[in-house]
Amino acid sequence: MKIQAQPLDIRGQDLYSRWSHIPIMDSQQTLLYFSKPFGPDLTSERNVESPLAQGAKKFCKCGCGRKLTFNKYHPTQRYAHGHNRKGYTKMFLTKEELEDLYINQNLSAVSIGKKVGLRHDFISKWLKKYEISRESNRPSKEELARLYLNKRLNTVEIAKKLNVNQPTVYNWIRDYDIPIRTMSEARKKIRPENYLIECACGCKGNIWRYTSRWKQRRFKVGHHNVVNSEYTITNYRRIPKLILQERLEELYITQKLSVSSIAKQVNLHIGTIYKYIKDYNIRLRTIQETWNLIKPRPKNRLVYCKCGCGRQRWLYDKKLRKREYIYAHMPEDINKGNTAWNKGKTFEELYGETKAKIKRQERRYHRSKQIFPITDTSIEIKIQNYLKQLGISFFTHQYMNQIKHAYQCDIWVPVMNLIIECDGDYWHANPDRFKDEDLDERQRLQKEKDIIITKELIEKGFKILRLWEKEINSMGLGEFKERLSNS
Repeated sequence: MKIQAQPLDIRGQDLYSRWSHIPIMDSQQTLLYFSKPFGPDLTSERNVESPLAQGAKKFCKCGCGRKLTFNKYHPTQRYAHGHNRKGYTKMFLTKEELEDLYINQNLSAVSIGKKVGLRHDFISKWLKKYEISRESNRPSKEELARLYLNKRLNTVEIAKKLNVNQPTVYNWIRDYDIPIRTMSEARKKIRPENYLIECACGCKGNIWRYTSRWKQRRFKVGHHNVVNSEYTITNYRRIPKLILQERLEELYITQKLSVSSIAKQVNLHIGTIYKYIKDYNIRLRTIQETWNLIKPRPKNRLVYCKCGCGRQRWLYDKKLRKREYIYAHMPEDINKGNTAWNKGKTFEELYGETKAKIKRQERRYHRSKQIFPITDTSIEIKIQNYLKQLGISFFTHQYMNQIKHAYQCDIWVPVMNLIIECDGDYWHANPDRFKDEDLDERQRLQKEKDIIITKELIEKGFKILRLWEKEINSMGLGEFKERLSNS
């Protein structure tokens, strides 16, 4: 019975778009079965199972001997995957060919697979099937133990030496029951025995052959330089010590050079110079003698200001500059050339009106966060102790930004809304000690500022108590309590 195979339309679709192959016919054009479609089986009544699906054994037609298993998407396959590609000639190897590649040419399974166009797992299977192994290259237990334990070679180094893979060496070690090193033991290097040798420069000094990091050395520190100098090493032989001693005494004692300067001049290490100074019994200079050689420091003393004000100052400053005047009392002709670039200039003159306002706001903000002075004065500490004894809470250096001329007050008592100012007699110009005509410019400006700030604080509703330095020094707790209650 002949059946004409026609594509069937299932749910409006072409059969060829859903079936992997056309219907299978025999030589007499008899329909045997349809290949299984992709997706759901919509024609199960028309589909006949493949012989491979029934458990029939089938081998690849290329002759490689590989068995084919049933594949629902390719039930009629005749070749293994890749065995029917264009240019394919032979996809299997005989035992003789495999022995030649694996044993004689000493190629690995991966290299053989790349050479013949097969995967390495196929080559490994054939090696097991043909019972081909490299047991002839396998070393004895004594030889492997000598390489691994005595010479302390790792498995990678042994594999390179025996021309095998690293896992092979590892398997041999396990088969022979050779103890495997731990990670800490494997990281330890063989440390050679250390011993003393003579320095190669000819100084007859002894050094250890290996450093702390087990590096070989031949010279002492500083003895390896080869410099064409009369007083250093030439051709690895040191000039007689007598000449070096004479030269060292001339540089260190006569010319009074420092050790570092001598080391640079003769091109030696500074430690070597110190060693020769000690060997030749040359007395080392003290720290004070060294400082005097660098820059003699004169003896400092207190002197009176040359302007006749009666104030004293140290004759030399920290940079050893001679100062006969107090800085504020220095004449203009002496201070000429040392004035600041912005001295006597306002912000408007320096930056302009618009930028001057911004600069003043920035300075006011930074000064609000700054505590000045850093440490409280003795009179401020005394008043603070009195307030603590009376049990009154207070704040120090509080920034008063409620007024136009904002500033940091000495003490603020929030319970009483009271500000206490501890004024020094000199800086704030105590009228009992200084007359108006005797004030300098700084005292005059500070006095005017105190008057303005006091007036602005009173206008804002604050109480203010100003205490002079002279009053605080002679004041007791009872007197301070009375002044506090009257304020």
